Amino acid sequence: MRQRPGDSRLASSRQTLTMERDLALEHIERDATRILELATKMATLPAHEQRIPSCPDWTLADLANHLGRVYAMVTVALQGDPDEVLDRRTIPERPAEQSPADWLHDRLDVLLGLLRARTEDDRAWNFAEGTGAPVGFWWRRQAHETLIHRVDAELAAGAEVEPVDPAFAADGIGDFLLISGHKQVSWEDLQLGDDLSVHLHATDTSDAEWTIDTGNRVYATAHLKADVAVRGPAWALDLWLWRRGSAGSTSDTGMPGLDLETFGDVAAAEAWRPTL
Repeated sequence: MRQRPGDSRLASSRQTLTMERDLALEHIERDATRILELATKMATLPAHEQRIPSCPDWTLADLANHLGRVYAMVTVALQGDPDEVLDRRTIPERPAEQSPADWLHDRLDVLLGLLRARTEDDRAWNFAEGTGAPVGFWWRRQAHETLIHRVDAELAAGAEVEPVDPAFAADGIGDFLLISGHKQVSWEDLQLGDDLSVHLHATDTSDAEWTIDTGNRVYATAHLKADVAVRGPAWALDLWLWRRGSAGSTSDTGMPGLDLETFGDVAAAEAWRPTL
């Protein structure tokens, strides 16, 4: 599978929880376009042939509708008062006469326009950090949200799942930990106790290790001994965290076996992965 070249715009993203806007928007537009291509191609197939292995209750039409509503929510957040919590009742729903693919296309255009118009020092509410947070959260979050759903669409279509640059995938791991409620601490402050601890080690990019205290929901970007260790390419680790594959070389779920190197009780680690 073809790898995209590395991108210096991600050089500090794992530590600062930010990403350069142009890079994020490139990913959002490219991956959303791929989703639209596959959703449109398969729209006439029976629902059971559009099922998504990683989201068994969804078809590709459901995915397009969901992602369109996510974009609609972000649009409301970007247009609202940054010092007020978003009122979810103000998020628009897809009009009954509009197809899910057309809804997604329209919401994507609005979202990209708003994200291009914001400056780096703008603020906006978000669900992970609350009010008055840096607006960069949203372009980073939507880049990874769209990426994972692009994987869902490719799995549903039986298409090749195209990997991303290792640094971008590693940034996705930091994004996942943030939105699943894990706080980053220094390695000196990470006190592993009786609860399961998990160490992730990306083998294809530098400074990409995470040790997670699952009980206290904290992690450090450091190499520390844990109950379970999972090693491999950053892209495989990102997919594994998002439950888009199993750590082994095979899977009976219709999702890829990621062939990750594991130490310890990997079944416990797989069961731990937060569901988002």
